Amino acid sequence: MVEGCGAISQASRPLLDAAVWLEAVESIRHTRAITRDGDETWWRGWRDQEDAFYARERSQQLADFTLGPDVGVDELLSLLREARG
Repeated sequence: MVEGCGAISQASRPLLDAAVWLEAVESIRHTRAITRDGDETWWRGWRDQEDAFYARERSQQLADFTLGPDVGVDELLSLLREARG
């Protein structure tokens, strides 16, 4: 199973086979979110909540892998297969 934003928390981490942190600058995150949802009225409040969640939960530090925005799904799947051995 693959889950998105907010999936890596201190409570969920023991239940995960692997955790991946996808790193992207805010402009990329913003563009992708607006393209996906078609509206940006929610963006600022959501981003502030997301930032607070990640800081509180230490999500990036809990990840097995940290990848940039240029990594494709096939490359990610390959990394995960290698990690499983």
